[in-house]
Amino acid sequence: MWASLAQQGVQTADAQADQWLHKAVLEAPNDAGVLAALGYEEQKRGRIQQAREHYLHALEIDPLSNEAALNLGVIEAQAGNADRAIKLWQGPFDRIPGRSEVGMNLALLYCSTGKMGKARTTIAQVLKFNPDLTSARNLQRQLNADPATCGTR
Repeated sequence: MWASLAQQGVQTADAQADQWLHKAVLEAPNDAGVLAALGYEEQKRGRIQQAREHYLHALEIDPLSNEAALNLGVIEAQAGNADRAIKLWQGPFDRIPGRSEVGMNLALLYCSTGKMGKARTTIAQVLKFNPDLTSARNLQRQLNADPATCGTR
């Protein structure tokens, strides 16, 4: 509960979430959900290496941990590791294709790495679940243009 409140920006809950998550990891060191939540708290505080370690541990325990993969993908994308970010994001997007923000980020990353076919396929999947998403429609137009461009959101 504290982690949820902290993620919503409740100031007093933030410190409490950090305390409880560290305690939870000590009590259940192989709980992927707790590790992913702690990784997120570390990431919010700018402690990227610690966040990375928690996400990697969570993924070792549960390779299907969407939150660990998605958040670690953000870290990798920000570090310029596009191929690693794509690999981390693709699985969760396949499992939860309704999360349009994941598909948009994935399509943009595919596009920026020159994988236009994959970008087009991904944006089509986004539009299948969210046909009114203006940014996805715009990106689709840009990807289908001659020459194709990645544009901006």
